[in-house]
Amino acid sequence: MTEEKVHDIRVDGQQLHVAVRAGQAGRPPLLIINGIGASLELLQPFVAALDPAQGVIRFDVPGVGGSPMPARPYRFTGLCKLIARMLSVLGHSAADVLGISWGGGVAQHFASHQQPRCRRLVLVSTATGATMLPPRPAVLMQMLTRQRYVDNGHLARVAPDLYGGSARAEPARVSETIQDNNRIGPSLGYYYQLTAALGWTSMPFLRRLQQPTLIISGDDDPLIPVANAQMMHRLIPQSRLHIFRGGHLGLVAEAAELAPVVCAFLAAPRFAAELWLTGEPRGELDPGSRAGTAETVEDERGDRRMVAQGRADPAGACQPEPVMEVAGSKQVGRYRDGTAGAGVQRGHRRLDRRLPGGCERRQHRDAELVGQQFRLPAHIHRGLLVGRPGGGQYDGRPGRRP
Repeated sequence: MTEEKVHDIRVDGQQLHVAVRAGQAGRPPLLIINGIGASLELLQPFVAALDPAQGVIRFDVPGVGGSPMPARPYRFTGLCKLIARMLSVLGHSAADVLGISWGGGVAQHFASHQQPRCRRLVLVSTATGATMLPPRPAVLMQMLTRQRYVDNGHLARVAPDLYGGSARAEPARVSETIQDNNRIGPSLGYYYQLTAALGWTSMPFLRRLQQPTLIISGDDDPLIPVANAQMMHRLIPQSRLHIFRGGHLGLVAEAAELAPVVCAFLAAPRFAAELWLTGEPRGELDPGSRAGTAETVEDERGDRRMVAQGRADPAGACQPEPVMEVAGSKQVGRYRDGTAGAGVQRGHRRLDRRLPGGCERRQHRDAELVGQQFRLPAHIHRGLLVGRPGGGQYDGRPGRRP
């Protein structure tokens, strides 16, 4: 297992408790923003299940866990500025950002207001803030206090109705996991988090988010009903919705299932990730790269496929010619400048469709974008493509909305 360094740093006069796991050189780290009242230790099962080559940065929000109270209450804009400066102190110009629950709201705000610092976005069990579809009043009332974090017996009683999923069948185990893996901060820090989100909503800027976005939601989440994830999926242009069977604490209870899904999304080339999300390539690769390339790779079954990584034209969008030519067993797209490469070639799987404007492009299975290194089970392959494991209500066509 890759060694993780847990230490304290100072950012603009604020002490932050951080945990940093080094990853593969040249690969952006995954910055995790936790939920309300939760310290960085709570998501240890998820971090342990991630690809060891994936760098990870976790931190305690001021007033939570090991980070002392801030000098004054804060809002999301101020917190996002602090997070951006924290990345600079840690030596990173940008990161992939994952936010869960309350942290998902911060992640949305960060992606919008600190856009150059966020490469890709993963939103887990979260919503749009004040404009969200709310939970039942009895569930919402439980969020107004942190009693569940300090009273194990109370947590065991409310966990089934509050978190859903595995907490319904094993409330004692779930409550024990939270109690053992969470570091309690001052009570005022919890209320600072509540007031930071008071009146906030991401609705005005969701349609302007530029990052490829993966939205993950449990189908039994009493706290953040799944309809919120579906609404965000409709609003965020480059987004894909993955619904798993579980509740609000999926990253803890279903870490072994969800970690490969997140890893596959983060590791996919930008061109392939955008094709996966929308069915339409959106231009250049990661910042600083403009060369279009096509790589032929061989997977475990000996099948060969071409993964095109895109080329940005002056208009800022990949524009293959209307006609896709077939060279031997490979289907190759031609850009306006004559260079080759479009889509993913599967010799035994040829799914062509015609998009508006006369361009033909092929669909592909999402997990195969990065090969088979994550060894996703077949039902997870299908879940990535159609929106939920084993089938679901979506037809699997890139860019379609539920």
